[in-house]
Amino acid sequence: MNKYTLALALILVALATTDARCNRQCRSRDRSPSVCIREAGTTNMCRRIRECRMREENCRRGMLGQPNLRQTSLIRCRKIKMDSRGRCASKLIKDVKNVHLCNKMRCDEKRIVSCYRSDANRCRLMTNCQARRINCMRDSWNQIMITRRRGCRGMKLGEGPQVCRK
Repeated sequence: MNKYTLALALILVALATTDARCNRQCRSRDRSPSVCIREAGTTNMCRRIRECRMREENCRRGMLGQPNLRQTSLIRCRKIKMDSRGRCASKLIKDVKNVHLCNKMRCDEKRIVSCYRSDANRCRLMTNCQARRINCMRDSWNQIMITRRRGCRGMKLGEGPQVCRK
Protein backbone atom coordinates (compact mmCIF):
# COMPACT_ATOMS: atom_id res chain seq x y z
CA MET A 1 0.00 0.00 0.00
CA ASN A 2 2.85 2.38 0.83
CA LYS A 3 4.38 1.78 -2.61
CA TYR A 4 1.17 2.93 -4.28
CA THR A 5 0.92 5.99 -2.06
CA LEU A 6 4.54 6.89 -2.83
CA ALA A 7 3.99 6.43 -6.58
CA LEU A 8 0.88 8.63 -6.48
CA ALA A 9 2.75 11.31 -4.54
CA LEU A 10 5.60 11.28 -7.09
CA ILE A 11 3.14 11.66 -9.96
CA LEU A 12 1.45 14.60 -8.23
CA VAL A 13 4.83 16.27 -7.59
CA ALA A 14 5.82 15.76 -11.24
CA LEU A 15 2.56 17.37 -12.42
CA ALA A 16 2.96 20.28 -9.99
CA THR A 17 6.50 21.01 -11.15
CA THR A 18 5.41 20.77 -14.77
CA ASP A 19 2.70 23.39 -14.13
CA ALA A 20 5.23 25.61 -12.34
CA ARG A 21 7.55 25.73 -15.39
CA CYS A 22 4.79 26.64 -17.84
CA ASN A 23 3.79 30.29 -17.69
CA ARG A 24 0.09 30.92 -17.35
CA GLN A 25 -1.18 32.22 -20.68
CA CYS A 26 -4.89 32.75 -20.00
CA ARG A 27 -6.23 35.49 -17.81
CA SER A 28 -9.87 35.70 -16.84
CA ARG A 29 -10.35 39.09 -18.52
CA ASP A 30 -8.45 38.25 -21.72
CA ARG A 31 -10.55 37.38 -24.72
CA SER A 32 -8.35 34.93 -26.56
CA PRO A 33 -9.72 33.64 -29.88
CA SER A 34 -11.08 30.11 -29.97
CA VAL A 35 -9.40 27.25 -31.80
CA CYS A 36 -10.59 23.83 -32.86
CA ILE A 37 -8.55 20.76 -31.95
CA ARG A 38 -9.16 17.32 -33.39
CA GLU A 39 -8.39 14.84 -30.65
CA ALA A 40 -5.78 12.22 -31.49
CA GLY A 41 -6.77 8.61 -30.99
CA THR A 42 -10.48 9.25 -31.52
CA THR A 43 -12.47 8.69 -34.65
CA ASN A 44 -14.18 12.03 -34.99
CA MET A 45 -14.03 14.05 -31.76
CA CYS A 46 -13.11 17.74 -31.62
CA ARG A 47 -12.53 20.24 -28.81
CA ARG A 48 -13.10 23.98 -28.93
CA ILE A 49 -10.88 25.89 -26.51
CA ARG A 50 -9.23 29.28 -26.24
CA GLU A 51 -5.92 29.69 -28.04
CA CYS A 52 -4.11 30.62 -24.83
CA ARG A 53 -5.41 27.41 -23.18
CA MET A 54 -4.00 25.40 -26.08
CA ARG A 55 -0.57 27.01 -25.55
CA GLU A 56 -0.74 26.14 -21.83
CA GLU A 57 -1.65 22.53 -22.56
CA ASN A 58 1.09 22.22 -25.19
CA CYS A 59 3.63 23.47 -22.65
CA ARG A 60 2.51 20.86 -20.13
CA ARG A 61 2.42 18.13 -22.75
CA GLY A 62 5.94 19.06 -23.88
CA MET A 63 7.22 18.71 -20.30
CA LEU A 64 5.62 15.25 -20.07
CA GLY A 65 7.03 14.15 -23.45
CA GLN A 66 3.62 13.96 -25.13
CA PRO A 67 2.92 15.28 -28.64
CA ASN A 68 1.52 18.81 -28.96
CA LEU A 69 -2.12 19.50 -29.68
CA ARG A 70 -2.67 20.57 -33.27
CA GLN A 71 -5.50 22.76 -34.35
CA THR A 72 -7.75 22.05 -37.27
CA SER A 73 -10.14 24.22 -39.23
CA LEU A 74 -12.53 26.19 -37.03
CA ILE A 75 -15.37 25.13 -39.34
CA ARG A 76 -15.03 21.59 -37.89
CA CYS A 77 -16.08 23.00 -34.46
CA ARG A 78 -18.95 25.15 -35.68
CA LYS A 79 -21.48 23.09 -33.67
CA ILE A 80 -19.41 22.93 -30.46
CA LYS A 81 -19.68 25.49 -27.67
CA MET A 82 -16.59 27.12 -26.15
CA ASP A 83 -14.55 25.00 -23.70
CA SER A 84 -16.30 21.77 -24.59
CA ARG A 85 -15.93 18.77 -26.85
CA GLY A 86 -18.15 17.00 -29.30
CA ARG A 87 -18.38 15.39 -32.70
CA CYS A 88 -16.47 17.18 -35.43
CA ALA A 89 -18.71 18.71 -38.05
CA SER A 90 -18.25 17.46 -41.59
CA LYS A 91 -15.90 19.31 -43.86
CA LEU A 92 -17.68 21.65 -46.15
CA ILE A 93 -16.77 21.75 -49.80
CA LYS A 94 -14.69 24.87 -50.36
CA ASP A 95 -16.83 27.19 -52.38
CA VAL A 96 -17.49 30.91 -52.54
CA LYS A 97 -19.98 30.69 -49.67
CA ASN A 98 -17.38 29.12 -47.33
CA VAL A 99 -14.73 31.67 -48.26
CA HIS A 100 -17.32 34.28 -47.38
CA LEU A 101 -17.88 32.61 -43.98
CA CYS A 102 -14.14 32.55 -43.30
CA ASN A 103 -13.70 36.21 -44.17
CA LYS A 104 -16.68 37.17 -41.97
CA MET A 105 -15.27 35.40 -38.88
CA ARG A 106 -15.47 37.68 -35.86
CA CYS A 107 -12.11 38.64 -34.39
CA ASP A 108 -12.01 40.25 -30.98
CA GLU A 109 -8.21 40.36 -30.68
CA LYS A 110 -7.06 41.94 -33.93
CA ARG A 111 -3.80 43.38 -32.60
CA ILE A 112 -2.07 40.26 -31.26
CA VAL A 113 0.76 39.56 -33.70
CA SER A 114 2.46 36.16 -33.86
CA CYS A 115 4.76 34.21 -36.15
CA TYR A 116 3.11 31.41 -38.17
CA ARG A 117 4.82 28.58 -40.05
CA SER A 118 3.55 26.42 -42.90
CA ASP A 119 4.60 22.81 -43.52
CA ALA A 120 6.94 24.09 -46.24
CA ASN A 121 8.97 25.91 -43.51
CA ARG A 122 7.77 29.32 -44.70
CA CYS A 123 7.14 31.84 -41.92
CA ARG A 124 4.92 34.87 -41.91
CA LEU A 125 4.20 37.56 -39.33
CA MET A 126 0.46 38.12 -39.02
CA THR A 127 -2.30 38.80 -36.53
CA ASN A 128 -4.12 35.89 -34.93
CA CYS A 129 -7.25 37.00 -36.73
CA GLN A 130 -5.56 36.74 -40.15
CA ALA A 131 -4.22 33.29 -39.29
CA ARG A 132 -7.64 32.04 -38.21
CA ARG A 133 -9.17 33.21 -41.48
CA ILE A 134 -6.39 31.58 -43.53
CA ASN A 135 -6.73 28.29 -41.61
CA CYS A 136 -10.48 28.40 -42.06
CA MET A 137 -10.01 28.24 -45.83
CA ARG A 138 -7.35 25.48 -45.68
CA ASP A 139 -7.73 21.75 -45.22
CA SER A 140 -6.77 20.24 -41.86
CA TRP A 141 -3.53 18.77 -43.25
CA ASN A 142 -2.45 22.16 -44.64
CA GLN A 143 -2.90 24.44 -41.59
CA ILE A 144 -0.41 27.12 -40.64
CA MET A 145 0.79 26.79 -37.06
CA ILE A 146 2.04 29.28 -34.51
CA THR A 147 5.79 29.08 -33.99
CA ARG A 148 8.53 30.87 -32.07
CA ARG A 149 8.76 34.59 -32.71
CA ARG A 150 12.42 34.34 -33.74
CA GLY A 151 11.33 32.44 -36.87
CA CYS A 152 9.97 35.78 -38.16
CA ARG A 153 12.90 37.89 -37.01
CA GLY A 154 13.31 40.90 -39.31
CA MET A 155 9.91 40.46 -40.96
CA LYS A 156 7.19 43.05 -40.97
CA LEU A 157 3.46 42.62 -40.58
CA GLY A 158 1.79 42.03 -43.93
CA GLU A 159 4.86 40.72 -45.78
CA GLY A 160 4.53 37.54 -47.75
CA PRO A 161 5.84 34.18 -46.52
CA GLN A 162 9.62 33.82 -46.24
CA VAL A 163 11.97 31.03 -45.19
CA CYS A 164 11.87 30.72 -41.39
CA ARG A 165 14.88 32.08 -39.51
CA LYS A 166 16.74 29.82 -37.12
